[in-house]
Amino acid sequence: MNETPTNGSGPQPVVRLRDIHKSFGSNHVLRGIDLTVHKGQHVVVFGPSGSGKSTLLRTINLLEVPDSGSVWFDGKEYGPGIDGEELPKGKARLLRQEIGMVFQQFNLFPHITALDNVALALRRVKRIARPEAELRAATYLDRVGLLDKLAAYPGQLSGGQQQRVAIARSLVMGPKVMLFDEPTSALDPELVGEVLAVMRSLAESGMTMVVVTHEMGFGEEVGDLNIFMDDGVVVEQGGRGIYKDAHEPRTREFLRSIL
Repeated sequence: MNETPTNGSGPQPVVRLRDIHKSFGSNHVLRGIDLTVHKGQHVVVFGPSGSGKSTLLRTINLLEVPDSGSVWFDGKEYGPGIDGEELPKGKARLLRQEIGMVFQQFNLFPHITALDNVALALRRVKRIARPEAELRAATYLDRVGLLDKLAAYPGQLSGGQQQRVAIARSLVMGPKVMLFDEPTSALDPELVGEVLAVMRSLAESGMTMVVVTHEMGFGEEVGDLNIFMDDGVVVEQGGRGIYKDAHEPRTREFLRSIL
């Protein structure tokens, strides 16, 4: 059996996870997850702590390798695969060049400037000369509203500004998909809005995004596909109406507890 997505008139899949299982010791964190992400789609994943959201996100770019199941991206198989299928196998290193990721913590190098933090991967991974790399880096720092902070070191920036530098660092590599793992959870409340504004602008530009977040207002505004997870499974998924008219009792219970 070969279910590789084919060209057609409908939206084209970019990422497809099928029957993903992942355990850490005796803890079965993901229990048969299926997910298809189409080009230009904004997927929002929410649920209680420990439900497997971040692990799911990290399987998309193989920061966590699933124990079983298929991780399909742009025509190639990156996971263990599905029995009976023979798809071209891709390398994790190349996959991560196509999929950008922004973490809870900013993970900036403290000893170099914002400009150098953004330009570094261009120089080391793509072997772009410093002048061109710095020009591209400045363009993306401008895109996230930080052109005036090119020479600032991370310690001179607020948490929101550091997270925006981290977003620019991912964007400058030209990813086909952006992953966000609770990107505002480490921020003071007054700084959350500036990061969500950048993410909202990305969504409006047509960037394909998968976002794990507790910011339900962002999901209701931006999420094309909204997924509620609990105990390693997808309990419910749907459009933006899920936040006000969830069908599953567990989804309704969770949303009542946080809204």
